[in-house]
Amino acid sequence: MDMCTEAQTKTSRKTFSTPTPTKSLQPHKQLLREQQRPFYRPLQDEVGNRSPLLGGRQASDKGITMGSGATSGVAVGHDFSRVSILPKQEPAGHGFLVDVESGQPEPDLDQIGFGQVDAGPVPAPGPVPAPGPVPAPGPAPAPGPAAPAACAIMSTTGVHAPDRTPDTRTKIGVCETVTFTLGGPVADWTADKGWPSARGGRASFEWAAQEEPGMSRITATIPATGQTCTLDMEVVAPAEIRFRRDSVLAFPAGSAGAGMRLEVLAHPRDVNFGWVALQEDPGPASGVTGYFAARAAAGADLGHHPNPAFVRFNFNNTIRFDTAAAGPAALPPPWSPGAFFWDIPNRYRCSNSTGVGHVFDNTQQRFSIDAAGTVTVRKDGQGVTRSP
Repeated sequence: MDMCTEAQTKTSRKTFSTPTPTKSLQPHKQLLREQQRPFYRPLQDEVGNRSPLLGGRQASDKGITMGSGATSGVAVGHDFSRVSILPKQEPAGHGFLVDVESGQPEPDLDQIGFGQVDAGPVPAPGPVPAPGPVPAPGPAPAPGPAAPAACAIMSTTGVHAPDRTPDTRTKIGVCETVTFTLGGPVADWTADKGWPSARGGRASFEWAAQEEPGMSRITATIPATGQTCTLDMEVVAPAEIRFRRDSVLAFPAGSAGAGMRLEVLAHPRDVNFGWVALQEDPGPASGVTGYFAARAAAGADLGHHPNPAFVRFNFNNTIRFDTAAAGPAALPPPWSPGAFFWDIPNRYRCSNSTGVGHVFDNTQQRFSIDAAGTVTVRKDGQGVTRSP
């Protein structure tokens, strides 16, 4: 079997006839190659001489290697750079080109394929290695120092408000006492008003509000951390006093006179005025008419002469008692209609103060009598009437 027939059998690609090579083909072949040279030279530069041949053959500069491992004994001097990439043009009566020197047929263009060389069977994957021991975790890092707690001043009043507003209130009465803390830390304390103005290195700060109404700021500084916080306290003075009759005074029968005992209540009631003292100012009689005008003309003193001392409120914002009365000694017969009144300024101060205090409210106390000697005494809505 000649080599062309062997290649035909192994590749089962295409049947070739085997004409006897003649010199008449050489000029044609040479001409074809000259026409193709500009086109197939780049292909040679890119793929060289290593592309596989269909039918199991591989080209080399030594010859054509057969799929069975045998090498043709005739060197064809062929490389892939000289394979035509143009459509095949055959001379009349010939189905293929014949190598001039060897007389062997060259493969048609469609017998040449370019692709990847078979690398053989893929090896089976090896066993997956067993996982190694997991290292034990190291010791957890020691926690850093805890962030300091937020600085916040807490307040507690020394006594309850009469209306039971909580002792944590920041609205307080003048002169009222309050204790401030930070919940444990030692601090340096200051107050822009009140007493004391400063205390250092204390876990608590006991403070009394100033005598005048207004805002007071308490400041705490923690030396250990440098933190500073403040708390504003609203300080209020007594706004008014009111009276409540407690009892009626007795006088001898047949005499003119009337009187009562009164509880004095300081307002507002949501703060405590237990460290506040009250005093009424003296003053002349006003609106004097009838019987009392005649008494004044006769030399009677109708003026107001109150207790000269300040009287302290208790921790219920109350003073017991104020007396409002006109007795028989000041109201001798014969009687006739008449009246007068006192306009009384009221002032407060801290109970331990020596100052003159602060006027905050005025009250009126009125007296009247009729021709029968019936006397009426009234003080800011509370009153008593008595006949001889």
